Order: sequence, then structure tokens, then C-alpha cells
Amino acid sequence: MSAPAFKQARISDDLTLAYVDSWHARAKEDLPERYKTVVGLHRPVWTPLLPALPSSIRFLAYNQRSYAQSSPAFNAKQPGGTDATATYLCDLMEFLRFAVEELGVQGMDEQTHEGGSSFWCGWSKGTVLCFSLLSLIHLASSPSPTSFLTHLPTSGLPHTSLLRTHIRSLILFEPPGSALGRPPTSDYTTAMRVAFLQEEELALAHAKRRSFREALNARMQVMNALAHVMDDCSIEAVGILSSLQGDDLADGDAEHGLRREYDLGSDAGDSIAPSQSASQAMSRASSSSSLSSLNLQQASPIPHDLQIDPSSRGAEADSSDDDVPRNLTKHVNDPKHASRP
Repeated sequence: MSAPAFKQARISDDLTLAYVDSWHARAKEDLPERYKTVVGLHRPVWTPLLPALPSSIRFLAYNQRSYAQSSPAFNAKQPGGTDATATYLCDLMEFLRFAVEELGVQGMDEQTHEGGSSFWCGWSKGTVLCFSLLSLIHLASSPSPTSFLTHLPTSGLPHTSLLRTHIRSLILFEPPGSALGRPPTSDYTTAMRVAFLQEEELALAHAKRRSFREALNARMQVMNALAHVMDDCSIEAVGILSSLQGDDLADGDAEHGLRREYDLGSDAGDSIAPSQSASQAMSRASSSSSLSSLNLQQASPIPHDLQIDPSSRGAEADSSDDDVPRNLTKHVNDPKHASRP
């Protein structure tokens, strides 16, 4: 039998109890007519034992408040935590009701005592719940003002009728001295403090590892999104460079010039590839724009009345009015002075 995963019992809006059921894969209608059920009380220490149980025994266990996947601990306000004891005892009865109604745990007949048998096993401080039940069952007079019984709901302990039909025996497994009313000794206090610190260190180390994994995963997601943004910016920058290069060249040479200056497929130092950063591409775009502006500032103004033959491609058109020869029109129109195509 493999150890099943913990599930959650939604008792109320304020109470959730994590539990494990060795027969979790069985439907209610597939349960045998008679079987034994063992219910473990305290916290998640039972799962390593489940593979050793015979398949004829159904095992249930739930985590008390403050343990994994259950509700937070009850904030005790009374001396000795008697109000907390009463609250946790009510939690036990609520889980018993959940096990009967939702999980189909079998009970026994009150008259014939036939049917299923349930054995409730408390471990360590979980035995306090067993002692509390015994105190309630054998109560002969009004409880003491300092007893946990005074902190039970005014209507009493819930679902008490299930005690007669669904609890056959109580098992006390390794009860601490405090559960029997003995004051703790120094060696016990030291051992419990060391065990508590070790448990806290393990929990803290686990939380740190989990936080680191979550933070690393979040950072990788951000970096991945940033890489996509940088790729988009690089592609946009290449488009800007293409438009700037096209403005500086004649229509027929724009494509050739772009291929020469910004060859996307070459390994030249001045090539722009989409994998390059947007800052590199924009820097080159700024340099190209600055050079273009500088060349325009140094160029001589073109006269407005300059006459140029459209068929000629060799005439000089970058001089001022004073520098234009008087026979320019003649030379332009004369086929002898026309530039070769």
C-alpha cells in the first residue's frame, strides 16, 4: 500500500482540516460490509506507517490546526490554554461527523454492537484529545471553573451521539507527562526545546528553498519577457536605419546601399542583426543621422534658376549662382559634353 496524499476537509468557513485516507480510491458503495477503522490524532506523522497496514484496515488521520494544510492555530486566551483544548476537541467531533457523512466510515449498532469498529489513536500531545473525551464521558458533576469543559459551546459538544456508535476504543500512544498532569522536568524541557528548534530549522530551510525557487522562476519569466521586448526594439531600430539609409541614397541605389552598409546576413562589424540590443541599433541610427546632417550643412546651396537637361547625368549641380559658367546650358545641351549612361 502506497502512502496517499493529504486532502482537505472543509468543515466551515473558519475551519479546514487536512486528512489522509488509506481507502481514498474506494467509493462508498464499494466498501465492505464490516471493517475496522483506525483514526490517528495529532499531526502528519502517520503516512510512513500506512504501507505496513493490512488492506483490511482503513486508516484515517487529520492534522490539527497549525499543521500542514490545516487552518491556523487557535489563539488561546485562557491560562493553560483550556479554551484551545475545548476548541480542538470540537474540531475532533467535526472531523468525526465529516468522516461518517462524507467518507462513509462505518459505525456499529448500539444494541447489538455489531458492525464496524473504530479505534482512535492519539500520539504524543494528540493524546490530550483522548483524555478530554474521557473527562467528558465520565463527568459526574459540574466541571471546575478552570476546566476546558467550561469553554465548550453553550449547546455542548457537537455530534456526541457519534461517540456511542463510532468510537470503540481509545489508544494512548507515547503520551507526554504533561497530558497526565505531571510538571515537565528540566531534561524534558531541554529535549522538547531542541526538538522544536530542529523542526523550526527544517521548516525554515524548506521555506527558503521554496522562496528561492519561486523568486528564480519569477525572475526568469521577467527576463524572458524583456528579451522579447529587446528583440522587438532591435527589429524596429533596423527598420529606422533602413529608412535613414534610403533617404541618403538615390532611389535605384537604396537597396544596394542598405545591403552594403547594414547586411543582416553578414558577420561584418557594422551589420545589424535582430539579436543585437536596441541600444546598439539606436546608437548607429543616431550616428548615421548626425553624419547626414553634417554633410547637408557643408554642401553649397543649389541655385533656383539652374537649368539642367534631364537626359544628362554628368552635370555639376552643387555650385552657387556666381560659380555657374555662362555656357553651362550649352554644354548640357551639347551631346559632346553629355556624360556616358
